[in-house]
Amino acid sequence: MESYLARDRASKANDRDDDDLVSSAIGGDVEAYADLYERYLGRVYSYVYHRVGDGRLAEDLTQRTFLKVWEGLPRFRVGAVPFRLWLYRAARNLLIDHFRTRKPELLLTFDDSVIADPTPRPEDEVITREQWERVRGAIAQLRPEHQEVLLLRFLDGLSHAEVGQVLGLREPTVRVLQHRALKCLLEILAHDG
Repeated sequence: MESYLARDRASKANDRDDDDLVSSAIGGDVEAYADLYERYLGRVYSYVYHRVGDGRLAEDLTQRTFLKVWEGLPRFRVGAVPFRLWLYRAARNLLIDHFRTRKPELLLTFDDSVIADPTPRPEDEVITREQWERVRGAIAQLRPEHQEVLLLRFLDGLSHAEVGQVLGLREPTVRVLQHRALKCLLEILAHDG
């Protein structure tokens, strides 16, 4: 019976859009915020994990992100910016604070299980494990802002405009950063043979 209720609740949450859930959460509906939490937990964790490379630290920073967002909900203006972008921005700000207090090295790691697609495409089959390791190493050599743009665009699937909102940049600036990041990445890969 309990699993039926959980499925029914999840089904109803999927029917509600973010703005509706956020409005309810702002009004004190804890279940609405729990639905948002369930909806975005995996995405935020993945984003944070790829930046810090440590599962426990990523869990901690992810939880702190959701707590910070919960505390900031009364200041959120529904419709001004999509909730998920506000959530990414909160995670990014916590990452910035985290890296300020630690060594300046910025890590970018990839968990193959997050990237793996259950239905392989032909291009996925061409890339061997060694090639992927080479690309991973090349990305790690990029400037932090280039890593961030590539991570948000290609791993998290955000549009140029959405990346701009997360990073506080204009869309054309994001496009330029992406272009430069990809150019640098190709140069690094070509130089490494």
